[in-house]
Amino acid sequence: AMQFHRKAPEDFRELAANHRAFLAGAFPGGRNEVYVTWGGYNLNKILTHMDWLHDPACRFNFSSIAAVCGEACEIGAADGKTEEQHDAAGGEGFCHRNRYRQIMLERERKRSIWTVLREQKPAWFFLDFLEERFDLLGSGERYYTASDAWEGAERRPAEVQRRVSRFSTECTEIWMKAARTFFAEVRSTAPGIRFVFVENYLSETCGDLTGQQEFAEIGQIRQTNALLATYYAYAEELCPDAVVIRPADDPLYFTDRKYEYGAIPPHLNELVNQKIAKKIEEKLDNVRGKERKCQKYPL
Repeated sequence: AMQFHRKAPEDFRELAANHRAFLAGAFPGGRNEVYVTWGGYNLNKILTHMDWLHDPACRFNFSSIAAVCGEACEIGAADGKTEEQHDAAGGEGFCHRNRYRQIMLERERKRSIWTVLREQKPAWFFLDFLEERFDLLGSGERYYTASDAWEGAERRPAEVQRRVSRFSTECTEIWMKAARTFFAEVRSTAPGIRFVFVENYLSETCGDLTGQQEFAEIGQIRQTNALLATYYAYAEELCPDAVVIRPADDPLYFTDRKYEYGAIPPHLNELVNQKIAKKIEEKLDNVRGKERKCQKYPL
């Protein structure tokens, strides 16, 4: 995984393809499908606990749905360009001291999700909405996400004309319109893809197994989580066949006070991350089992 930001994109794709080919030959009954990850960074941590090849080139963090589905968006990357061609023609982009965050910011700017879907044709799309807690930044006819990565960038691609509060009616309308477009176009770009909603929320407490304390900003956390709950409910209406995982009622759903990437509400702890990964695997194995049974004994 660490080679993702050290190798050229075409070299990394070859490396990942070699790994995938080996796994398909050695474990033909295993989980060898390609999947895309969209959401908070902690979702990456959860999914790496699954017995599945986790490809960081199929990750999208620090981005919101509205940022890749604006009115100026050429949905489905209709121009047919690769990420490298967009890189060459992209002009001034982001500069960030953190290489990974810079890559993710550039992926939002170029709307690379459509290129990856078109090229990889993934079988599964895992997502949570933790990055949807940030305001939107209007720039011309498009939006950017006012994420932690955006705020820490040393250079940004365009002058932002206005900020749309995440808790405003306008932002809700923008998001819902974008969500309708997003899920329809994901299905169109990668036919047969299946959605897995991992209903992650901001953690309310921080600590360890001996005890936890509420975060100081508990009121703001609960307000944000209430908004995220409406987003999940709306997305599940749009995708009634999606697999849904709801881990937030687990007693271990808290932030590790010694978490390596910061003891902040979007991060959990590795014990509950492992439990969530196991729940996902069990749920997907159940889905696969039912589908195999239907194929063997059709109505």
